[in-house]
Amino acid sequence: MEKRIYENLKFISKDKFEKSNINKKVSEKDWKDYNKLRNVVKKVEKNKLEIEYFKDEIRELQKQNEKYSKISTELYNRVNYIFDDYQPNIYIGTQIKKNSKGELLKFWMINVKYKKNNKPIYLGSDKKVREILCKRNNKRLNISEEKLKGLIKFELVEEIWDWVIEERENIFNINGVNMDFFLNR
Repeated sequence: MEKRIYENLKFISKDKFEKSNINKKVSEKDWKDYNKLRNVVKKVEKNKLEIEYFKDEIRELQKQNEKYSKISTELYNRVNYIFDDYQPNIYIGTQIKKNSKGELLKFWMINVKYKKNNKPIYLGSDKKVREILCKRNNKRLNISEEKLKGLIKFELVEEIWDWVIEERENIFNINGVNMDFFLNR
């Protein structure tokens, strides 16, 4: 394989190269390689310019992020009391009880812990909860307990959280709160 030297070619402009006598002495393969080299060098330069452009863009975005971070910190400090005083903890659970015929029945509950108090919210029997939530979400009735718990979380937890924030002073005095109350809000 023949060794080719490009050192002199990369410094000669294309016009000078074509006008010079070197052009006649160079093989066709070398000519193609020279053109490839020129294209690659152009692409490298273009990429360097793009890199600088994107570095500037990144710097601008970082400055924006710092600005937004300061704003969000300031806003968080203004509304932090809401989270400290009023953030409820919401737990989804089941209870198993015997009915009058001695059969074991499963009932779904949501317990809201708020300011060291507990507010149980009765959702209904397993059958009723499955019928309502599966129908609303186009699911089959025999989904697993974990998936049903996920549906309850999806449909009700945010509504309950909002309700606790709105009614924070008297949530423990309100009776008759059930699943239908939150689904129809």
